[in-house]
Amino acid sequence: MTDADIRLDRPSRPSNPVVRAFFQAVNTGDRTALLALLTSDAVLVSDGEEREVEPWLDREVLDMGGHVEVVEEEAGGLAVTARFRAGEGAEPVTGRWAFELRKDRVSRVETDGTTGPGT
Repeated sequence: MTDADIRLDRPSRPSNPVVRAFFQAVNTGDRTALLALLTSDAVLVSDGEEREVEPWLDREVLDMGGHVEVVEEEAGGLAVTARFRAGEGAEPVTGRWAFELRKDRVSRVETDGTTGPGT
């Protein structure tokens, strides 16, 4: 278990339970749980470009053994600043993740990791 896993296990961060479950699924590499949290028409926008959700999650998050540490949150946990590390030894990138929900599932995720590595 990493420090990020431990931090995400705290019930306070992120405070939105769906977003918390999303990041827990990322940190445990649980593709099934992650996809179950998404609506069938979920949209993912990464660095300003709309991406196909499943291939992006596989390539950019799950296949790399990605881990997320939430640093701060806004909007009741629907917008977070988080450090993302793409596997062991990788430099963390801090960015913003914003979520839209529909019926307790993620319908849209926007992520922007432009605040730089290691911040």
